[in-house]
Amino acid sequence: MINYFFVFIQFTKSMFVLELDKNAISSEFIFRHEENIKLLNNLQKELISKKNKYEVTNELLNNIEKHTNTNTDILFVNSEPESNEVLQLKELLNSLVLNLSKLCKNLQTQKDEDLLNLAKNAQDGISKEISALEVLSIPQDLL
Repeated sequence: MINYFFVFIQFTKSMFVLELDKNAISSEFIFRHEENIKLLNNLQKELISKKNKYEVTNELLNNIEKHTNTNTDILFVNSEPESNEVLQLKELLNSLVLNLSKLCKNLQTQKDEDLLNLAKNAQDGISKEISALEVLSIPQDLL
């Protein structure tokens, strides 16, 4: 009987820790999203000023704009991990990473180190945002 009691306590404790981790991850996601907005806005300003010099696609600029205007509150109100909002955000973030990857390759050939570092930082930030969103998308019943 005592063994069952300890198993129950361990299970309860692990569920509590998991819930704390999920809260920490949602805070991390929001923090990353806000930081990425700043990074992407700086990148967007630089790219617009040098648009003719580099092959900057309108898709990249539009995706940056969409990311900036994304309302993250809807993600946490909605209990469905695969809701349309979550799926659209995943698609947007993956598209941004792809766009930024292409931009980084272009900037490497152009030897613009400052803009390349800004683009790489934005790409890393978006990748971390994707990772946090993936964890947040795990259905509650699987936890």
